[in-house]
Amino acid sequence: MHVSLLVQRRAAEGMTMEVEYCRSAYEKEWGRRKDVEGGLNVPIGILSLIATATAYLARSFRYEWDVQTLSFVAMLAGVASAFVLAVVYLMRVLHGFTYKAMPTPRELNEHEEQVLAYYKGGDRAKVAFEDYLKQRYAEATEVNFWNNVSKSEYLYRAHRAIVWLLILFAIMLVSAVISGILHANGGGETSCGFCAIMCQMPGGVCDVSR
Repeated sequence: MHVSLLVQRRAAEGMTMEVEYCRSAYEKEWGRRKDVEGGLNVPIGILSLIATATAYLARSFRYEWDVQTLSFVAMLAGVASAFVLAVVYLMRVLHGFTYKAMPTPRELNEHEEQVLAYYKGGDRAKVAFEDYLKQRYAEATEVNFWNNVSKSEYLYRAHRAIVWLLILFAIMLVSAVISGILHANGGGETSCGFCAIMCQMPGGVCDVSR
């Protein structure tokens, strides 16, 4: 995070509490930015696993004109919709926001010199420079605060979409397993590779010898 060394030096010299409060609020919002963006790791990992599992089930499922296929396709469409929605929300967390940083130390030094020259030193110059700092901190903090609020809202929506994604994926998996059991018990091939593995296990769900 960019924090002006000049501001820190002025704080050590006895800067007013108003400026210290503004600096603390600015640093808090700048840190929240990293916290919000760091919350993307788990959702991205979940989406990667679900995408891989869904692609495998979709490829291995045997599609026929029956209720099981209709149920599977409906859940597959729901999973795809929830997946796309979650990805869109996660992308919105990363893109579309511009954060406002404080001026650089060189810019602050230049402004301080201008203030000192204008007021010819003294307390009036100190007050004017502190007012400038407070204004810059307030402007940056306001922008960064609302950016973090919006990002947090999008991250919450992504989490909610992922919850629905997991629910729909579980239902789709159950539909695929039921379809595989029905085909195996009917003497045909199982509808998906996952079900075939289950049916080959001794005492598995498709073991008709029990």
